[in-house]
Amino acid sequence: MDPLALTAASAASRLHATEFTSQGLSNIAWSFAAMELRDEPLFNEIATRALLQISEFKAQELSNTVWSFATVVLLNQPFLAAIAQQVLKTVGSNFTPQMLANTAWAYAKLSVKHQPLLASLAQAACNAATECDPQDLSNLIWSFAMVAFFNEPFVAVISTESLRRLPSFEEQNLVMLSWSLAILNVGHHLLMRGISLAGRERILHGRLCPQHASILAWSFALMAATDRLLMLAVCGTAVSNVGEYKAMDVVNLA
Repeated sequence: MDPLALTAASAASRLHATEFTSQGLSNIAWSFAAMELRDEPLFNEIATRALLQISEFKAQELSNTVWSFATVVLLNQPFLAAIAQQVLKTVGSNFTPQMLANTAWAYAKLSVKHQPLLASLAQAACNAATECDPQDLSNLIWSFAMVAFFNEPFVAVISTESLRRLPSFEEQNLVMLSWSLAILNVGHHLLMRGISLAGRERILHGRLCPQHASILAWSFALMAATDRLLMLAVCGTAVSNVGEYKAMDVVNLA
């Protein structure tokens, strides 16, 4: 989009911010975030208006708005606190799995450990686990791992559902899941065996990039989960593709 047009759109949005509904504020935030445009004056104005209308925000608007702030990495504590309080009032029945995952991801991305919110999201995720797709499952557990929030029932349910859905996991989802289990120190042997098998299959068919292969190996090592076949596969692909490995990939393998 033309820079002049974006500047004009931002200025117009700030000028008419008092006229926007909760949906309008959410849509503006999402639009700029989707284009990765970190317009701090605009987002600050959205936060100010959102605080005044927070009780009017519906589930989708709450999730989209906080996702937008996290995507452009704008930390506004009063805004995040208000969003969290409103989510706590509505999360039980109005949030889809994607909304739950996006909300959890946003707070994790901004390194905000709001424990009542996380506990509520965990309960809602347990209730909706069978409706979660692989991306929802991996994003949820990754978000909890990022802020070191361990909720045993949540981890058990997400692990069980992930095991059931494992054949549908994309490469990134698989690695996020493995990394998260390691960080949270979850010793789910059947799930780890399944992750190992899926990882080896992807390596065999050249569908696991060096970064992801190294993270997978690191995850198993952190949990002291001895898996000779996986390590042989990772080492084999590392030798074959050594020129593609970056410094951090090598560190993870060491």
